[in-house]
Amino acid sequence: MKKILSFLIICFVAASACNNENKETIAVTGILISKDDLVMANIGSTQMLVVTIEPSDAANTAVEWFTDNPAVAAVNANGEITAVGEGTAIITVRTIDGIKTATCLVTVVGCCMCDILDPCVVNPQLPSDRPVKPGYWDYPVDSENRHIACQIPEEVLFSVSTEELTDIVLRYPNLWHPFVFNNLNTGGNVLYDEFNGIRELFKREDAAKELLKHYNCMMQDIYVFWSNPDMDPLQVGGFIMDVRVLEFLLGFLVQKSEVLSKKDLKLMLQCLVCAHEKEFECYDPNFQYPWLMNFYVRAHVIVKMDAKYLEIIPRNPVGGPFNNWHTQESCDIINELSYQLIK
Repeated sequence: MKKILSFLIICFVAASACNNENKETIAVTGILISKDDLVMANIGSTQMLVVTIEPSDAANTAVEWFTDNPAVAAVNANGEITAVGEGTAIITVRTIDGIKTATCLVTVVGCCMCDILDPCVVNPQLPSDRPVKPGYWDYPVDSENRHIACQIPEEVLFSVSTEELTDIVLRYPNLWHPFVFNNLNTGGNVLYDEFNGIRELFKREDAAKELLKHYNCMMQDIYVFWSNPDMDPLQVGGFIMDVRVLEFLLGFLVQKSEVLSKKDLKLMLQCLVCAHEKEFECYDPNFQYPWLMNFYVRAHVIVKMDAKYLEIIPRNPVGGPFNNWHTQESCDIINELSYQLIK
């Protein structure tokens, strides 16, 4: 019996050795990389590249990673890329066996909102002698008549700076009303028709920059609201609503304004991309609602930049691009187009 057992063990060892020898002879014939072109926004952000070795049963699947421009993009042993500085870099992955290579062109767009816009300084309160301060002075509680009480007198409307006018508009108490409509465009048109402050603001050439300054300041506060577990949920909810309202105004400005330049649109798209990256770091990725307005606005900006993209971005049944309707596919398309256009 012992002889038979010994014989079986010898056969097993021999067979294993034979299999190992055969496996060692399977050489690497190629390597594929998950992306050959990558755009990254925000210095310090990261992206992971994944490689596929061919054949899948190759004996030695070890790889090495390299960057030709570490001042722009760094890469670690796992294929994680970190945006270091603005510019381009070529990331190369190379197999140990066979010296097979694949590359990815990385473009880092230095679009930190703090760098794009002026420092975060907004007008916290209008001078006390201003005759109109929507949201701060007495007005009828009846929402149907509230907008009448909050109209800005013409002598004020045409004399205030765009900075002051933006501050007045953001205090308008009915600013959130478009969100009670089934269609945001319908709600936006009602808001536009009922408040002369918005109509005047959207005629100003510097309206986009002033709204983005406020947006910049709010997004700098996002970590405060989401990193503090003791923060009142009502405050967090109010902050999210304020961000969404401001994003809606940016999107509606794109639709209504006749004076937006291509530079304004690119700046807006850059800020929205950066803001989404900040949001993504804070929000639960499975909870999509908070950032859907961001995609809604970007869809309108992209189409405004070039109408040809209207054929690419999915449309909802009533015809508006990305209006109160979304899928993961449409989000991915808008994301991809955004990064292409802010290069």
